[in-house]
Formats: sequence, C-alpha cells, structure tokens
Amino acid sequence: MTGPYDDCNLYTTTNEVFQNESIKLATKKYSNESDPTRLKQLAEKDYNEAARDFFIKTIKKARDLRPHAKWGFYGFPYCNYDAGSKGEYRCKDNYQEWNDRMMFIFNESRALYPSIYLGFNASSEQRFRYVQAILKEARRISEMFKPPLPIYAYTKIEYDPLEKLNDFYNDSDLCTTLKQPADLGIDGVVLWSSSANMKDRCQYIESIMDTKIGPCPGEYDVVPDKYDCECDIGYSGNNCSSTSSSSST
Repeated sequence: MTGPYDDCNLYTTTNEVFQNESIKLATKKYSNESDPTRLKQLAEKDYNEAARDFFIKTIKKARDLRPHAKWGFYGFPYCNYDAGSKGEYRCKDNYQEWNDRMMFIFNESRALYPSIYLGFNASSEQRFRYVQAILKEARRISEMFKPPLPIYAYTKIEYDPLEKLNDFYNDSDLCTTLKQPADLGIDGVVLWSSSANMKDRCQYIESIMDTKIGPCPGEYDVVPDKYDCECDIGYSGNNCSSTSSSSST
C-alpha cells in the first residue's frame, strides 16, 4: 500500500520503489544539489505535495460526478499489521499520528473505509484484537467530525481465494469481522473478494452464503463463548454503547 506521504518509518519495504523513483526525479530536478540527505528531503517533499494534490483532486472529481455517494479511500484510516499481537486493542501511536496527518483526506471524504481483512497467521484472539484496533481507530477519526463520518469496513469471507477454492473463514473469524463491527456501532461492512477461479468457486460461495453468512447478521449464529469489548473513554457497558464520564475496559 502506498499513500499521500512518503514515510519510510511507516511503510513496508515494498514501497521502496516510490522512494527510489522520487529520489531519481529529485536528482534530475535539483541537479546542483549533491548532498544525498538533502536530496532525499527534497524528494520526500515533492512526493508528498504531488500525492496530496492527487488524492484531493481525485475525490473532489468523484464527488462532482456522484454528489450523493459516500466517497472515501479504501484502507483509510491505516493501522499496523501486528496490532493485537501483544494484547493491545489499539493501533500504534505512530500510525495514529500518521492518520492525523491525513485529515486533508478525511475532510474531503463522506465516509471511512478501513480494511479488516484477515490473512496472517495468528490466534483467533489476536485477530479479534487486530480488527478491534482498526475499527476503534476508524471511530476515533470519525468522531472528529460533526456529525461523525459513517464507517464501512472492507472485509472478506475467504482466507486465500487466489489459491484455494474452498477456504472460508471459520466461525470465530466470521464473528470477529461481521458481528464485532455491528457491536461497535460500525455502519456496515463491504464484502470483497477476487474474481479469480470464480467459475469453480461460485458453488462454494453460494453454499456458505445460504447456510452461514446470510443467516449470521440476523441470528448471530457464530457468537463465541467469550466476547468482550474494550471501551473508549466516555463509553461503558457490555458493548460500549452507553456514555459515561470515565473510562471503562
């Protein structure tokens, strides 16, 4: 994933191509500058300004074309992929700070679309905390606006649809990604997947939608034995739906 800011402390090594190409452009643009550190600073500045301009103009154009749509960017706000690995229910501070710097995007958005895809090796408990961290961060950003921005989380029902035909989320992960958003007051989820091998996968998708996914939102067939919410400051109760003057966990 890349974004409006060329932040080497946040992104993974897969985004080095953007940093390297930005430095190449800066080297040509500022031919009189020979200091590598200064060139990197100039490259980052130019990239950030261009990316910011691209993001803002893109969403403004989309709003002009479809003024009643709930426009926003997929994957924002952002969170660290190891959230929940140490028992925490929140995104790391530097990711929250990065999201705060993205306010120019959220100011132009009409909804937030965080990603809660599961595709890594972890316990069901860590996956639960990971998803909750993302959703809590989305709500933190949402509540900066009056009225709050609606939140629609991108999720899926298959672990690896590119390689496997019948590899669906287990009951615990379905609960984590479908019931938990509802319990936390998220406005909705977007079920997303790949069209790869769809001719062969279709029968399996039809079956699980008819027998498990479809009934789940209305009947909560996949409620785990132990389910708990960690409330933000100002909220309390079993599902954090009550307001209070003090923090509850």
